[in-house]
Amino acid sequence: MKKVALLYNPLAGGRLKRRLADVKAVVAVLREAGVEVIASPTRVASDATPQVRQAIAEGCDTVFACGGAVSYTHLDVYKRQTLRSGS
Repeated sequence: MKKVALLYNPLAGGRLKRRLADVKAVVAVLREAGVEVIASPTRVASDATPQVRQAIAEGCDTVFACGGAVSYTHLDVYKRQTLRSGS
């Protein structure tokens, strides 16, 4: 991993302050390991797919999705579409 996108739902679980603290801690660990990190909150359920596309266009080799079942669903749909198209 050289460059990662960390997509997170700030409202998942109803613990905004804890979620933001967790994201900050993960970003710190990754950066300490020499990984470039883009942390990006999702605003609505449909944000994940375009955010993944943007992350890939910006050179991310890894995408983490944290919080919210809807985010995982959208990422899974994107993965299946990508595998079918061969991109």
